[in-house]
Amino acid sequence: MSEFRIDQIKNQAGISGPNVAGITTFTGTSGIVMPSGTTAGRFAKDFISDGLVFYVDISLKECYNPGISSTVYDPISGITDDEVTGSPTFSAADNDGPDRLVFDGEDDGILFDRCDPILGFGPGNPLTISVWAKIDKEEDGTATIFSIQRCNNPGFQIWVDGGSGAFRAADYIGRIAFRMSNWFVVDTRTGEEQVLNGQMASGKEAPYVDGRGYWVNIVAVYYGTNAQLYINGKLSGFHKNVAYSWTAPTNPTSGSSIGIMRRFPCGNSGFTNGEFNHCAMYRRALSSQEILHNYNVLKGRFGL
Repeated sequence: MSEFRIDQIKNQAGISGPNVAGITTFTGTSGIVMPSGTTAGRFAKDFISDGLVFYVDISLKECYNPGISSTVYDPISGITDDEVTGSPTFSAADNDGPDRLVFDGEDDGILFDRCDPILGFGPGNPLTISVWAKIDKEEDGTATIFSIQRCNNPGFQIWVDGGSGAFRAADYIGRIAFRMSNWFVVDTRTGEEQVLNGQMASGKEAPYVDGRGYWVNIVAVYYGTNAQLYINGKLSGFHKNVAYSWTAPTNPTSGSSIGIMRRFPCGNSGFTNGEFNHCAMYRRALSSQEILHNYNVLKGRFGL
């Protein structure tokens, strides 16, 4: 089995975008391809849509319809995938979770290639990423859950720790973390401020929480010099001195890629053994109240 690869859909200002499962899109003045008409049925009920620029929900047939095809697509930007040589396995809703894609950790993954021209990233733009995933309890590698990169900066990644490398410790296998370039925020479930290399402001090591083996909502927020990590609607850790911001959008022929349960193959692809249901990206920083709201909207489908 292999990956999904998403290729950029080119749109020009003033020209209608693609029709995706009957959804008409248009290119706004900001350059972001947005849906036209009523959008209420395209997202989970009551899910916050203000500032939303990317949305994938395996429980929503407008994003993934296993009865018709294995295509994964985003009804906001209109970018769709092109199946290469296989796919993750679809698993219908049951006692273990909602409709979901199951990844083998070897060569499965979703890759939206060269997306930043469509999504409209700009210098210093704030960003919020929300992902619902269940990482296999036996996953022992550096498992990528979400990433924005293409062997170039900016680099934004959410992952489960493999227990090796300069900013990791062997007894932290399974710890959830995210980074903006080389500035890291790790899961502590305490809300205490984090600094570089996973150390607390007090100088003590961050407590260890294993994020594997259960459904979890991970939200990473970046704005200005601040980076925050939320786990299941609650602040887990944050970093106040991130000295890095988004660069200008890269050239469309070499732009950044969005990876889900993998990353662009810069050294390795970080394929992840686990299950995925939902991902949303906002080009703004959601408040703690909004993050908790979205968590409460979706938690029922995961039995929480």
